[in-house]
Amino acid sequence: MTDRGATPPLILLAGLRASGKSTIGPLLAARLSLPFFDLDHQTAALLRGSDGFATASELFQARGELAFRAAECDAFARACSVEALAAPRVLALGGGTLMQGAVQESLRAERQRSARAICVILLDPSIETMRERLRADAGHRPSLTGASVIDEVAEIAAARLGVYRTLADAVVAESSSPEATTVACIAAIALWNARQAAS
Repeated sequence: MTDRGATPPLILLAGLRASGKSTIGPLLAARLSLPFFDLDHQTAALLRGSDGFATASELFQARGELAFRAAECDAFARACSVEALAAPRVLALGGGTLMQGAVQESLRAERQRSARAICVILLDPSIETMRERLRADAGHRPSLTGASVIDEVAEIAAARLGVYRTLADAVVAESSSPEATTVACIAAIALWNARQAAS
């Protein structure tokens, strides 16, 4: 079953690490009959050399944050190119993507060019939910503050969420399940479509 209806060419899922982007993204894409992409994977593909590092987290630690963010901005610009926007899809951003000035400029420029091209949905679960998810699967995520990835969640949220909310078209808070969050995202897209149609 598809809930596609009228969707924007690019649906961006934003949020902090462990907010659920990589879980909700494929579910949302399936419900909308759209392909799903993860910006971290695209960033890693641009940054990866022949040194054996595979994941975005490994590359972040091996190459450093500046190199990683430069590749991330490049990957985002490619995702927002005119050619890319001709093919509707769902794209999960990295946890820090929207903090990058170049990404914010790309997003503003594309919104000025076509307000109907991109819908940004912020996934915004509670701090404790994100901590619980990181306790269950911290993986090889690098610390961004020097504290543990679990302990630093509140600090990162305080630094980032205000910015993210100003850039988001919709905010989806905590739900009882991934499926419920996906339904809430679909409802947010429908409301976004209605607002665009009325403008």
